[in-house]
Amino acid sequence: NAPGGEGTAALMDRLGAVLADARARSGDVVLVSHGIAGRLIRGIHAGLTLTDAMHLGASQDIVYRLSPGTSIEELAALAG
Repeated sequence: NAPGGEGTAALMDRLGAVLADARARSGDVVLVSHGIAGRLIRGIHAGLTLTDAMHLGASQDIVYRLSPGTSIEELAALAG
């Protein structure tokens, strides 16, 4: 992390809280993120280690559906 910046543990805690909040809501929830946070959110959802989560793909043209349990589905983004 950058000097004075958020450390990895704090980032994981923050993203875990976001995911827990999303799971607690009824209906569908959309989370929009950049690559690293998206990897970590999917990793937390799937129960992966930090190292394994950082190796997940981060393509800019993919939408991911996180379903109950640990299911993660890649959905192709629609071309405009």
